[in-house]
Amino acid sequence: MASFQHSKTTGFTILELLVTIGIGTILIALLPISFSGAYQDYLLTSERNMIVFTLQKARNEAMSNFDQSDHGVYIQQNAYTVFQGTSYASRNPAYDEIFPASGGVAKTGLSEIDFDQLTGGTAASGTITLTTAQKSLLISINPAGQITW
Repeated sequence: MASFQHSKTTGFTILELLVTIGIGTILIALLPISFSGAYQDYLLTSERNMIVFTLQKARNEAMSNFDQSDHGVYIQQNAYTVFQGTSYASRNPAYDEIFPASGGVAKTGLSEIDFDQLTGGTAASGTITLTTAQKSLLISINPAGQITW
């Protein structure tokens, strides 16, 4: 009688390897999609914080009567300018403070906000809307100069 020896080999079959590689490829392909939403949220929040900062800075300078003048913010797509004076057009550019804006966020609504000295009020009450491809945020300014977001 012949004896049969059973040899035991360990390892993965080709099918197991192909399934594992396929699942890994799908997961890696989905990563940029999930992170793009998080990046868009970061851009939007960061941009909102920058605009709120510039608005608060201008209002604080006006209320503290810095240089006995009104102060304001001029919003462009590529930059925010904190200026000294009753309007952006009549300001003294030597006192401008320019802050860069993010290119991935569209801004609509108020573009020039002037805060009155001592009171901090503004005639330019309204909203600024920040928009990315997926989401929008609002910044509101009332006649008393209060900023809400």
